[in-house]
Amino acid sequence: MASGAATQLARRALDVFERSLDVATVERPAWVLAACADDAALLEAVRKLQHADGHVDGFLAGEFSGRSLLAAMGNRIGPYRLDWLIAEGGMGAVYLAHRDDGAYRQDVAIKLIRPLLLDADLIRRFESERQILAQLKHPNIAQMIDGGTTPDGTPFVVMEYIEGMTITDYCTRLHLGLRARLDLFRGVCAAVQAAHRNLIVHRDLKPGNILVTADGIPKLLDFGIAKILQAGDRVEAAQATALALTPEYASPEQFQKLGVTTSSDVYSLGVLLYELLSGVRPYALENLTPMQAERLICREVPDPPSAAVLQRSSSSESRKTGRALRGDLDTITLMALRKEPERRYGSVQELSDDLHRYLRGLPINARRDSMLYRLGRFGSRYRWGLAAACLLLVSMLAGITATSWQARRAQAQAARAETEQAKAENLSAFFENILMSPSTQWLSKIGKGPQVTMAEVLEIASQRADAELASQPETHAEVLDTIGQSLQGMGLYDQARDNAARAVAIADAKLPSTHHLRADAYYHLAQAHHLKGEFAPAEQAYRHAIAVGAEILPARGETLALMHNDLSVLLGTTARFAEAEIEQTEAIRLQRLRMGSEINPPIAIGTGNLGALRMYQGDLEGALSAFDEALGMFATLPGETYVESTFALLNRSILHSIRGKFEEAGRDADKALEIGRERYGEEHPFYALLILRGVESGIALDRMAQLDQQLAAARRIFEQRLDPMHPYQARLRLAAASLHLAKAEYADARDALREALRILEAQALFGAHPDRIHARVLAEMGKAELRLGHHDVARPLLEKSLELEQALFGPDVDESRRVQELLQQAGPSDGAMVPASTRE
Repeated sequence: MASGAATQLARRALDVFERSLDVATVERPAWVLAACADDAALLEAVRKLQHADGHVDGFLAGEFSGRSLLAAMGNRIGPYRLDWLIAEGGMGAVYLAHRDDGAYRQDVAIKLIRPLLLDADLIRRFESERQILAQLKHPNIAQMIDGGTTPDGTPFVVMEYIEGMTITDYCTRLHLGLRARLDLFRGVCAAVQAAHRNLIVHRDLKPGNILVTADGIPKLLDFGIAKILQAGDRVEAAQATALALTPEYASPEQFQKLGVTTSSDVYSLGVLLYELLSGVRPYALENLTPMQAERLICREVPDPPSAAVLQRSSSSESRKTGRALRGDLDTITLMALRKEPERRYGSVQELSDDLHRYLRGLPINARRDSMLYRLGRFGSRYRWGLAAACLLLVSMLAGITATSWQARRAQAQAARAETEQAKAENLSAFFENILMSPSTQWLSKIGKGPQVTMAEVLEIASQRADAELASQPETHAEVLDTIGQSLQGMGLYDQARDNAARAVAIADAKLPSTHHLRADAYYHLAQAHHLKGEFAPAEQAYRHAIAVGAEILPARGETLALMHNDLSVLLGTTARFAEAEIEQTEAIRLQRLRMGSEINPPIAIGTGNLGALRMYQGDLEGALSAFDEALGMFATLPGETYVESTFALLNRSILHSIRGKFEEAGRDADKALEIGRERYGEEHPFYALLILRGVESGIALDRMAQLDQQLAAARRIFEQRLDPMHPYQARLRLAAASLHLAKAEYADARDALREALRILEAQALFGAHPDRIHARVLAEMGKAELRLGHHDVARPLLEKSLELEQALFGPDVDESRRVQELLQQAGPSDGAMVPASTRE
């Protein structure tokens, strides 16, 4: 029960809040301040009520009453005390709460599902999906903080509490202009795209689930909850579906209960964009029956936003807005709202990118529906009445139709489009079935119960694909290829390689020679080998993919350019710099052929890679110019920070270290680490690699304790994820040895370096083409032997290191000068070098 003081505070807050509703909106903040006088607790309580009122139509729209609010006060869930009811509906409730166990103060939002709606299957899926959602991190998404089950068995989720207004109210109340609205909307797109990369589809995007903070940051709420609720209620599926979706923002496929994919979110974002631009939604569903609403959504093409603005008002301001929307913004919005998922934007990122092109005054990619398509949509609604008119239309067109091949070609294209749609539906249905299966058999097989991870879901999907898709080789190969790419993104390179190899085998044996997977599957297999450190099979697969791709992939497509880029990276890794530069130049040429004067991420990546190749060939000025140019390109690209920019940052950090500019090196390394942590988390091999790249500058900046912790984390990740002889293991030992040397632990440093050299020699990477890693290992080993008093062993190591450094970077860089100073300390040679990797 709530205490008497708390109840009294709630009643006073409700009184002030209700009286404030009679005050003009612009005057309300000052009025509330005056009404609360110096009572900070009362002011905070009133503001929370205002916030709750501002987004009561969010997660679970429904009753909001003083009685419910007071009844909730004083209740606890774990360390959290419930303060106010935010929203209540048929499926459950959301409360504002705070942590009051003395550890620290934090306001949170707690979501509870009604126990009567839960069965064992829904609870399992709720907890499983909650585990996956916990991995989703993005600055524009409300973060999951905690979760569990109440004593009576009700599952709950604790989320970041967002204080703000719905995105539509924010735009209206602040009178935002067109550009500001589009920038805000693109922030929402970045959040949704981040979720899609993690295989999460929102399925309930609407203004009530998007709040904008006082700082103008859009925050997306309630990812995945509607999806879970919809899938869980097997007894009353139709009712659950109705409750889980919001009709005004639901896609046609959601109304028709078809497979829901990321394209459904593209549609819902199209509805939101329409509303932000025009002030109304594309369809008025008030007073319509569910059947009438479905017919309208699934069949009728909405008016363009510009026309909707003029229908609302004929004022001069409305005419000005209509002119601004007419053309590109109409086209972009209506493309997102197309009935057929395959005719919308291919991703949320593509929608956001097109808006960015509009804002920059560049040509957009969206195209208006053709006359034939609009005629087709009209004909589907008025099939019989159109027949006679079509006879007249055909006779009018016959005089200007030279041959009938266009008709046959159109029929073939329509057949191919239908086939592609069927394939997409097969893929979507397969993965949807895997993720949402009510059976517990596949969970019990891995012994994880509700703690199943996405990687384990993909493992089961891979196994079931072999059993269920053997008679559908194209879909079978597509599924395995998709699973392999997902596992690769998670850093699970063994599993990624195995799935890619199986996709290649099916493509080679059962698919036509012109099928895209004959190139794509080899490309993804090459990437898996590459990331595993298996360079010889990786190069072979890259070259096969490029040879096949040159025949069957479009020259203006992106895949062929990416193949050349990745082969260039591989060749650079094995110190074949001249060959690498040829491949990288070709990759950039193909990208520019595709993009014209516009910049895209692969062009920025390729430019940074050219910088690295220049650096390792001794052209430090040319390298710095390329790194700066690449990072400048990344800064102009739309959407969130690109993780690929970390490569240019890290290589520029190395260049700064070579020149002895450790402050600059540290800044670049820190920025790269921050981006990697935000994108991949702290258990991914790529994050560990970022740690290693920052060790050199960290030592120079005296960050010893921090480096100890970071290297321990990197070592754990590599032990779990990489082969013991992977080249990155040599980098790890070099980084550890550098830290040992800085702490005067010379014997430990020497042992680590011997192991690093053994790995490098076993990989046979260097031969006549050693790179900086080899030179660094020899230099650090020479330094360790020197500090241990073994001058006769140190000198030949240092001499070889100096030879390599000067060949790579010239004699005038700090790196070479440091080795020369060590050589002077070693004195004249007294004997031959004992191989450092074997000497005891």
